[in-house]
Amino acid sequence: MRVFHDRLIDDADRVYFKQLLQAQFAVFGLEEAAVLNSERVIFGDFYDGKDCDPRIYKQLQDGNKLMSKLYDF
Repeated sequence: MRVFHDRLIDDADRVYFKQLLQAQFAVFGLEEAAVLNSERVIFGDFYDGKDCDPRIYKQLQDGNKLMSKLYDF
């Protein structure tokens, strides 16, 4: 959020941007605090394995599990 939010020119644009984000949280089944308060927000479609079908794009929260998955590829 900070990449875009900090570059907006006025409060009206910042409020609009936050409303857009909140609408997308609901679409992806995410909670606002889980995304906006995270140190890093990483999503990927490889978490369940490279041969998984369908490959679901989801938030990757466990850094250790993420690293082990990356080394598996």
